[in-house]
Amino acid sequence: MSDETKHDRTVWLEVVGDGEAPHVVHCPRKERDVPLSECLGCKRYRSLALVPAGNHVYLDCDWVGADEVRSGE
Repeated sequence: MSDETKHDRTVWLEVVGDGEAPHVVHCPRKERDVPLSECLGCKRYRSLALVPAGNHVYLDCDWVGADEVRSGE
């Protein structure tokens, strides 16, 4: 699979939390919220993106769906 095709399947996940609450991301693979630090260490993590208004941060994830989970990746 080419990088271009793989990138087309990227999932943008919103980072939630503020200075008082830990930053978390809802992981579609684990089907639960996980600490942002866990996502940053995941092999599927690509980058972070900030909405120009500065009020939302998103994580660029290469998770490709249920087939990946079934294959054990």
